[in-house]
Amino acid sequence: MSVKIVIKPNTYFDSVSLMSISTRANKLDGVEQAFVAMATEMNKGVLKNLGLLTPELEQAKNGDLMIVINGKAGADNEQLLVEIEELFNSKAQSGSHEARYATI
Repeated sequence: MSVKIVIKPNTYFDSVSLMSISTRANKLDGVEQAFVAMATEMNKGVLKNLGLLTPELEQAKNGDLMIVINGKAGADNEQLLVEIEELFNSKAQSGSHEARYATI
């Protein structure tokens, strides 16, 4: 099992956005399990149930962002991290658009 852990201190994203990113991250080629969430006690409990909780993750604070990647055999977790971080960028870009409304 090859696990990559990234903790981004004081980096907040809302839970709906993070669930969307986690869902998309789990669909990437080479990902066995990806978990992208805030470092709340509840989310740490989920990681414990998945067998992915480490002492480093236990020390993360509520306001920290956790990115945990369990890559499939032979997967490049560093590349998977790049792809997951791109999901944050695509989320930000898709959230900003100009709306046009029809007039009566």
